[in-house]
Amino acid sequence: VFPLPPDILVEIFLNLPPDQVVCVIRLVCHQWKDLADGEFFWRERCRREGYRLQDASRAPSNWRLFYFMCKRRRNLLKNPRGEDGFVGWNLSNGGDGWNIERPIVPHPNEAIQKNFATSYQMCIKSQMIELEKEGYSPSFMDEFQPSIRISDWYAPR
Repeated sequence: VFPLPPDILVEIFLNLPPDQVVCVIRLVCHQWKDLADGEFFWRERCRREGYRLQDASRAPSNWRLFYFMCKRRRNLLKNPRGEDGFVGWNLSNGGDGWNIERPIVPHPNEAIQKNFATSYQMCIKSQMIELEKEGYSPSFMDEFQPSIRISDWYAPR
């Protein structure tokens, strides 16, 4: 078997699933491990998949960690549309309180068939999200300072 140039190997690795690169490719030999662990590889993977830094002047010290944290970006709210009733929510009700109903206007995502609805007085719902328990370590938060966006679907009454 003849050795391939590093840039060709990197291109091949970039076309493999990331978990395969981490769990299989790195174990083949020292050269492949060095390439699969390299900053260039993960920075390029982030670029190709559209994962961008909020502040380009603050590059991460670990591009692989940055990649996987971006890849697993998800809604951290539990039960954001009320499919499970009010499970996960702390409620403060005024008027007739919170309700769960079908959207008055179709949601852009057709899979969403329920939303919360307020009543005629002040209604508050809240959730405590512990970022560390969700896999976001304090050092990651300090280094990357990811933007956090809160969004849920509700109808006022």
